[in-house]
Amino acid sequence: MWLCPYLRLRRSKVMLGVLHMALLNEFPTTNEGDLWSFWSGFKSMLEERRMLPSVACRTTIEQVAHQSGWQLPYVPFIGLGIQTRYAPVEERRALIFRNNRQNTLAFRSALRMFVDSTENFPMKVMDMNDFKKALSFEEIATFHCVIFVPHGPNALRLSDIYAANIPAVVPEEPLVQNFVWSSRTFGGYDAETRYLERAPPELRTQTDAPAFHASNYLQSWSIHRFIDDRRYWYQFTEWATLPHLLRFHSLPSLLQLLKDLTVDSGRKVSMRMAAHHVTMVADTLSWWRLALADALS
Repeated sequence: MWLCPYLRLRRSKVMLGVLHMALLNEFPTTNEGDLWSFWSGFKSMLEERRMLPSVACRTTIEQVAHQSGWQLPYVPFIGLGIQTRYAPVEERRALIFRNNRQNTLAFRSALRMFVDSTENFPMKVMDMNDFKKALSFEEIATFHCVIFVPHGPNALRLSDIYAANIPAVVPEEPLVQNFVWSSRTFGGYDAETRYLERAPPELRTQTDAPAFHASNYLQSWSIHRFIDDRRYWYQFTEWATLPHLLRFHSLPSLLQLLKDLTVDSGRKVSMRMAAHHVTMVADTLSWWRLALADALS
């Protein structure tokens, strides 16, 4: 979205903007003059309503509010392009969604060790990283569930799997805290400091400060620091807010969850996901209809 303040100078019509990751993700310069130019354009663009923005990640909303003072609307991804629906085959199989981040390697190896050492384990666990070709959504939908190890506070993969009504298995607290904040694109551990820089005071509107700082916790690997911050902000991630996700707190609890997930129980979970997704679609499309009407008026 950081391109929009520059594009608006060449456009007479109102633009619609969608922000997902950190506002200054991949901003190409650290020059103070360039940053001032961006914040100045960002402020005037919103004040003049030259762009109608939305944000698909709640934690990004709070980051932007901290950086600029602007509270942007939450409009989640809903996977409208996903036509596939849950269709598990008779063989019980679980799919670990692809993730090659360093902090997930130990988890995936340990899960494989646990499964291999459990006699007659009823669910075949397969890792997407081991497939030689990309899997289509039609192929993914034949698995009984998809196991996620979060790589950031929001993920398109989760939105798409939810739209397909495929049971999604995710870690819960405290285990999830080992993974969810590592993405640099959301201002995580290895992000450059400018990703989270604030607008100059004269270009920043006033806003109420949240209970915990919106970004300090993202820049520390130390597990003993910012514990309450991470707990607070995790509750606003889609991993925490989406209902009907199947949650585990350890590898033994994950194995038990997979043992208990039959075809019938998986279909019941899928039906509950489908019902909630209908509500999400209605709410989200109502925003887009109003925004388009405003932009075209």
